[in-house]
Amino acid sequence: MPVNMRSHGHGQGYTDINFLIPEIIAQVTYQKGTYYGDVGDFSGAGSVGFSTQMTRRNGLASVTLGEDNYRRALVADSVNSGSRNATLYALEYQTYDGPWSDIDEDVDKLNGVLRHSIRLDDGVLTLGAMGYHNEWNSADQIPARAVESGLIDELGSIDPTLGGKTHRYSLNAIYTTADYALSAYAIDYGLSLFSNFTYYLDDPVNGDQFEQVDDRIADLIGHLVGMSFGHAFGGEEEAVAHGEPFSESDIKETLCRAAVSARAAERQWRVRAAAGQSRRAACCRSAQTGSAHAPSE
Repeated sequence: MPVNMRSHGHGQGYTDINFLIPEIIAQVTYQKGTYYGDVGDFSGAGSVGFSTQMTRRNGLASVTLGEDNYRRALVADSVNSGSRNATLYALEYQTYDGPWSDIDEDVDKLNGVLRHSIRLDDGVLTLGAMGYHNEWNSADQIPARAVESGLIDELGSIDPTLGGKTHRYSLNAIYTTADYALSAYAIDYGLSLFSNFTYYLDDPVNGDQFEQVDDRIADLIGHLVGMSFGHAFGGEEEAVAHGEPFSESDIKETLCRAAVSARAAERQWRVRAAAGQSRRAACCRSAQTGSAHAPSE
């Protein structure tokens, strides 16, 4: 499944890998340069691919505590049904307030992974489900002159009402043999991000805070066939890969101006979101919202 997005409410190529749980990653593959057609239009500088485990030799349960109310709990294990079937599961929960002097970052992240693998006579069929949800408050950038004048300290904020929330839910199936691989997936993704780069420059009354929204459902079905030709060039075995991916996405992106004055006292995302629903709906009615069909790689 892809991580980068060809279009996004926060910027083309936006990437968020917080849905990955490091402890269940089996392999990381790096590719440098523009030589890999399977990466598509994101191969300009290079790419990285992650493969998750199909089974675990030992289960894992851990709790981590740290400064600034950092807390993380993780459970991961697998269940084998005979020699051909294995089910891997992992659940991660993390909170963090950050070192900031006037806000709590209030990170509230939840990850879940479920993966079932079936070894068949000629290949392996893998069915997977992943869920990711995260909410946070943001300290954002601050002007140096505000710190030098004593208006705020180095860990302070000009606008303490920034932050966001995001989710990514996916289903996927992969069938792999010695000669080819078939894959299909569906992704439900959303992001709501409040930012403020110029504070009161454009709107001295309400402020310049704005909201970027991305809401999409993406699905892809494709196949990749690998063929080997022995001793084709100088006695070296060469391999040729032929891919036929195609995808379709229903994308809704909006950019809304938010009123800081109505939200100035709100520090926690849940309170802010509950109070901001009607304002968001009002401003998004005039924003551009549409659907798009993503091109094939």
